[in-house]
Amino acid sequence: MPTFTVRSTIPSSSSLTTEKITKLLSDMDHVNQELSPFVRMTYPVDAKDLRAFTEERMRQQTTASEIVPSFTSTLLLFGVVPFDWHYVGIQQISATGFVEVSHTALTYRLWRHERQLGSCVEKDGTESFTITDTLTITSYVPFVDYVMYPLLYFVFCNRHRNLQRVVDSLRG
Repeated sequence: MPTFTVRSTIPSSSSLTTEKITKLLSDMDHVNQELSPFVRMTYPVDAKDLRAFTEERMRQQTTASEIVPSFTSTLLLFGVVPFDWHYVGIQQISATGFVEVSHTALTYRLWRHERQLGSCVEKDGTESFTITDTLTITSYVPFVDYVMYPLLYFVFCNRHRNLQRVVDSLRG
């Protein structure tokens, strides 16, 4: 199972709090900003705030299943062309991140995406946020993992560049 990790460090400021970062990272519109211009995910209106949506689904869940089936998303290449359906399942969600265990209709038997928000103190004493994405994939056809790995790594690096731009704009 190919796995990779992409990490960004974002200096904090008076206008950039943990609460703002957490809200940003659980907003599906922001997720689509991160994925832009390569991919866009559809989602139900009530899932715009993914954290609130998932927490509500967990409260309503009557079975002891570990993974809350959240919603089905159509994946759109360049925001327009449908190319797969992503069955989103959230295993854990909190103010410091999430663990998504999902699958797609055509490509991935397992799509495990973990995002963690942390904080650290830089050498100069300033506080920074760290955002770490770890993705593990298993495709329905084994060799596809190794073909898609570089492409997915590129998309996730692009996500972090887009995230940095959004955070810079929030900083003013």
